[in-house]
Amino acid sequence: MDNSGNPVVGTNGVINVPPDHRISFETDGTISALPVQGQGGVVDLGKLKLVNPEDTQLERGDDGFFRLKDAGVAPEVDANVRVVSGFIEGSNVNVVEAMVAMIETQRSFEYHMKLVSNAQENGQAANKLFGMS
Repeated sequence: MDNSGNPVVGTNGVINVPPDHRISFETDGTISALPVQGQGGVVDLGKLKLVNPEDTQLERGDDGFFRLKDAGVAPEVDANVRVVSGFIEGSNVNVVEAMVAMIETQRSFEYHMKLVSNAQENGQAANKLFGMS
């Protein structure tokens, strides 16, 4: 199970991690467990099914997970896909750049609103000068 309680499914079914074991992933998707206390040897838990479907075959669910549009067709294993252990997927947004862009946009909006306000004031002053008000 993952942190959200969803089962992790490998090529041979659900992968269960024994209690008090530390897991490791190999680049080919093989999952092994080693006892934390050093009692016993390495336990082979299974292997992840590594696939690489086309973007057009995927749809995003309300829960944030991506699923195949045609659930009846299982994707083929892709030998070129690799697992890299010890890395956390990062955001595709640079927070500093996004904040700077947002501040620039806000200042630009305020500047343009000031221009509109000045144009209205100038129009009212011109109407008073020419006696149109």
